[in-house]
Amino acid sequence: MVPNSLELPAGPQAARIFFGYRAAKLTEAPTDTESDRLKKRKDFFGDLGSTFMPGTPLMQAPLGLGAYVPAVIDPPADAGLPDEVAIIVYASLEVYNRFRESSLSRRMYTKSHDAVFNMPISIAQFPGTLDKPADRTVGADVQHFLYLTETPVDWQAGHTRVALLVPAAPSADFATAMLAKLRAAREQIDGAGIDQILAGIAPGFAALWIHSDQPVEDPLGRLDLLPEGVRIFRDLPATPAPVVGDSERGVTISGASAFTFRFSRNMEFFVSRPAPESAA
Repeated sequence: MVPNSLELPAGPQAARIFFGYRAAKLTEAPTDTESDRLKKRKDFFGDLGSTFMPGTPLMQAPLGLGAYVPAVIDPPADAGLPDEVAIIVYASLEVYNRFRESSLSRRMYTKSHDAVFNMPISIAQFPGTLDKPADRTVGADVQHFLYLTETPVDWQAGHTRVALLVPAAPSADFATAMLAKLRAAREQIDGAGIDQILAGIAPGFAALWIHSDQPVEDPLGRLDLLPEGVRIFRDLPATPAPVVGDSERGVTISGASAFTFRFSRNMEFFVSRPAPESAA
């Protein structure tokens, strides 16, 4: 692998969206004391920041991982919201599928989720288009996963905001309203300086990853992405976080936060796009 000195964009079809809920051993219970609750929260943050998050690019970059943008949501215990949302971006779907079962490190990485997440209720899904989202049925609920444009993006470069939006009450109308807002936004993103949005929409929340080459002030308001009766639960700028090797100490998490992990990519899987030359 070589240092990340070039933009290495990947198509949105290869950006896997993840909704993660804490493992049972780390989840607060009604019978817990305040000390128990604080310890479980601290342990969850510690396991994510010191091991699971930095371990993702360490183990997956050799297999074609291009970007990793997780966000810790830190919701109240009874909110019904995911504890973490993330996009795990591969060079392509073909690259992801090539190693899905054949790689020992990929199988180890998959199994490592069980240490921090309740995987039977957590969701991972590659997105569809805005006009034809990839849908997952969870119990009686349908969740929608989509990207806004066909534009390839290097999520390690530029600027990303991760937003979690919640309706006043979960309903099928929330998904319909969010999709309508995203369709309207698709016509405006170029003028707003935004090049890509990835979204996962459940009856009780929507997670958005908004990418731009340059910082954009209040992208949610600028694109009018809030349906009536919907509020912003989290709006988090993704902080760059380097992963340099096996001695990596990770990131410190103390509450809601988002990260864009910066790491070397395996150039075997990418077609590089040099950065534009500056004018003479």
